[in-house]
Amino acid sequence: MKENEKATEKAKDLIRMGVEKATLLEPLEKSKVEVTPSAVIIGGGIAGMTAALNLANQGFETTIIEKESELGGLVNKLNKIYPTNEDTSQLLSIIDIVENHKNLKIFKSATLEKVDGFIGNFKLVINQNNKLTEINAGIIIVATGAVPLTPEGYYNYNGKNIISQLELEQILKEDKVAAKNIAMIQCVGCRNEERKYCSNICCMSALKNATLIKEKDPNCNLTIIFRDIQTLGTRYENYYRRARELGIIFVKYVPDKLPLIKDDYIEVYNEFMNQNIGLPYDLIVLSTPLIANEDSAILAKMLKVPLEENHFFLEAHVKLRPVDFATDGIFVCGSAHW
Repeated sequence: MKENEKATEKAKDLIRMGVEKATLLEPLEKSKVEVTPSAVIIGGGIAGMTAALNLANQGFETTIIEKESELGGLVNKLNKIYPTNEDTSQLLSIIDIVENHKNLKIFKSATLEKVDGFIGNFKLVINQNNKLTEINAGIIIVATGAVPLTPEGYYNYNGKNIISQLELEQILKEDKVAAKNIAMIQCVGCRNEERKYCSNICCMSALKNATLIKEKDPNCNLTIIFRDIQTLGTRYENYYRRARELGIIFVKYVPDKLPLIKDDYIEVYNEFMNQNIGLPYDLIVLSTPLIANEDSAILAKMLKVPLEENHFFLEAHVKLRPVDFATDGIFVCGSAHW
């Protein structure tokens, strides 16, 4: 085992080989490649438009690719925005600025067909109504957003008297809330085996809408059936306090004893009373999480960027590089990443 002389000779041979190789090496020279001073934003929601406008205002040619027929994303379907309670039309006023900006080009009803190249020199093919357009860009920003989960299969959801928070947004927008006994059930479709994450928006969406309803109709009986209430920071905590002041009732449920929907009431096990209680309802509102867009996997493969376990885009580092991908020249913003 201990052949010191042979080991020494082998080491000498390796050194000679290394020296001989070094004599044949040529010095590396830096090469210059022209950079395309333009950007492409995939997604025309609030995050995408804000990113595009920031770049365009700095003089960069910027292109927005939006798969829907209009800009605005999910905000188009909302009534008011928390914590300011401003109407969504105020937030969406950015659309006029974007559509009339000299440095912005917009492709609506369009998708990304192909991507080649590298940082500073990306070549993209856009498919708009089966018409292909080739463009060049220096960087790409992914702002594809997320979508609320439709609660099919949860709590007898039917879209009529058992609806989602998103559907309630539309009813509030049209000022057509007629129910007098409303119950909201939290954490529907999340914090379970299928989706282990907390959406971080369900609680505030419920508090916002419940408060709006109660302020308009103080005689409405409104109950929020919750697992945990997440109101981060003083500003959001004030929403919860305001809801309590208005007379909104909060009933906690436990994960192993979920609420049961009966014909005209909800049966909830109250752990503090150690018994089931019945809550009458005209309308049940299910608070569901945001989930990743179904085409995220296709886009991720095209851009060669990773997704996390719930199919949201995965940034390079959540603290040090929260808007960067590991792939240089491609960035992410908004609810496209978790």
